[in-house]
Amino acid sequence: MFLSRTPKKGKWYFDLLKTVVCLAAATGLSVALLQTRDMGSTSLLYVLAVFAVSFFTDRYIWGIIASLAGVFLVNYFFVPPIFELSLLKPGYFITAVVLLVICLLTSSMTTRLKRHNQLIVDMEKEKMSNNLLRSISHDLRTPLTSIIGSSSIMMESDPPLDRETEKNLLKDINEESQWLLRMVENLLTVTRMGEETGRIQKFPEVAEEVMAEAVGRVRSRFPDRVIRSHVPDDLLIVPMDATLIEQVIINLVENAVKHSGEDAEIEVSLAQSDSWAEFEIRDNGKGISAEELKNLFLPYGMKTADPGDSSRNHGLGLSICKSIVRTHEGELTVDSVMGVGTIFKFKLPLDSEYEEFSPEGEGVDES
Repeated sequence: MFLSRTPKKGKWYFDLLKTVVCLAAATGLSVALLQTRDMGSTSLLYVLAVFAVSFFTDRYIWGIIASLAGVFLVNYFFVPPIFELSLLKPGYFITAVVLLVICLLTSSMTTRLKRHNQLIVDMEKEKMSNNLLRSISHDLRTPLTSIIGSSSIMMESDPPLDRETEKNLLKDINEESQWLLRMVENLLTVTRMGEETGRIQKFPEVAEEVMAEAVGRVRSRFPDRVIRSHVPDDLLIVPMDATLIEQVIINLVENAVKHSGEDAEIEVSLAQSDSWAEFEIRDNGKGISAEELKNLFLPYGMKTADPGDSSRNHGLGLSICKSIVRTHEGELTVDSVMGVGTIFKFKLPLDSEYEEFSPEGEGVDES
């Protein structure tokens, strides 16, 4: 899920280009300052160039190359006699050595700082990954245990169970299987969005149809729950990846269904506000506490207080929703009052750029 920084084939060409550009920029600025006869400014510009090379490239060798090149460029272009190399000239040799040492130290410290920062980032990613794996393991274990238990009762029951009991057990197995399917879909979405080359393709879609499809899928899973839809009178065309936005709506509506009372009604609405399409999912459930709201969109948010509690958390689904909306240049927010209910809102820009559809082009991944 979390990407590691692996060198790409041919990437050294980009590092070489960055090195040349930085040194060329330092040389150009030095030529512009040539009339000032300020050698200190010239040397400082090359030190800054070495810093930039070390910061924007991935290997220490480029900083060394930039340091050596900087010393030679200063000597060749800016130390009389110009256009001649005179590194051993009395009075400049010490200056050249000092400049080289400063450039090398600058390169070394910049590279070490980058590695230190990358190490911190990697540690944070590993921590988040471990927390996410624990969260997923907890969530998967609960429905699997229920499925195994219900199926074992049906197979090992002697005498055979009555029809009503079998129906209830089969219903439990179906519900838990549906939940596992949703978890797998979420994990596939994480994988898809985590791919380095994976970028969403947005096409103009009728937002009402996308919302209706998502609400219809939730209604089929929860036929006894009341889910009301509200759409504008006019069609609302929104650039989006319909599959991903449909999953956002499904995750949010299912979240509202599972965390509100059995008699609670869920309202899903769509409206236009200026240059935005606004989706809203509202429930009149128990609400979410201020403490839970702080970590709600983290991959491991909404933990139960008791580690042994078998109830599932839903942080994974909400974190995915946040990521999907963000990749659409939109915004996802939540407002909740304890004992009153919760409102999830997300908006998508109506004027976002999208790919023109062509039969030969690569379409949206429906898998």
